[in-house]
Amino acid sequence: MKLNFLDIETTGLNPQYHKIIEIGCAKAENGVIVDTFSRLIDPKESLSDEIKRITGITDSEIYEKGVDLNLALDELINFIDDNPIVGHNAISFDVPFIEKFIGKELNNRVSDTLIICKFLAPNLRSHSLRNALLNFGIQSYEKHRSLTDVYLTIKLWEILKERGRTIEKSFIKNYAEKLFSKDVKTLNAFYVFIEDL
Repeated sequence: MKLNFLDIETTGLNPQYHKIIEIGCAKAENGVIVDTFSRLIDPKESLSDEIKRITGITDSEIYEKGVDLNLALDELINFIDDNPIVGHNAISFDVPFIEKFIGKELNNRVSDTLIICKFLAPNLRSHSLRNALLNFGIQSYEKHRSLTDVYLTIKLWEILKERGRTIEKSFIKNYAEKLFSKDVKTLNAFYVFIEDL
């Protein structure tokens, strides 16, 4: 199954007030990356010191390599085609940002490693991408950059699939349908995961 692993970096947490500054996506099949997409976006404003610290992205880097958001989003939509999207906190963060700026909902089904991780590893102190991976023995000291986070999300997805294979698919499906019967987005997160097991 081909999946698009997606991550964005932004100037803040709210798509109503903040802007996308980087998009990263990797097309993968059975954990093997077959293509990548990465764009720096010019937000038409200086980055805050906090965002520079978190991402390592500088104003000069954006000035040199940043492209128009609409162009980057058009290229992203062509890249992802109709394959499902997977991201860490994608349902609550990445996808709403993208949908806000393209002005419509994506047609792609979306899975979310944050949701799946909470199901398969409920006792973790934190389910953030880096903390979840650290719990599974993988450390990352790199800054939050889109493609870096995409590669880490692929690693987490593969670890979660290994854990998921120890459980009957029907149990996972019944669990999701019982708890999230009215939450189509979360149900789809589980359905995409089950299909990829």
